[in-house]
Amino acid sequence: MLLSKLLGERYREMPADVNVISYALMLKGAYIRPIGNGIFTLLPPAKKVIKKIENIIREERRSRSSLPCCNAWRYMGRIRQI
Repeated sequence: MLLSKLLGERYREMPADVNVISYALMLKGAYIRPIGNGIFTLLPPAKKVIKKIENIIREERRSRSSLPCCNAWRYMGRIRQI
């Protein structure tokens, strides 16, 4: 598969039919591809970004689970509310 087909269509100008700026930027950067009205698919660059964000959140949760305040939260039962 060609890399140009993998990344999708990139826009130099903002698409005219888009009202939301974040949506237009994701289209322009080839992070998403519209399939239908309000339906889109994530392209590989967006999947890579999401994977990095998931890893950051996972590491933060792992590092915070050993904090002493978590033991107090477990004792009070608040840890289940998170």
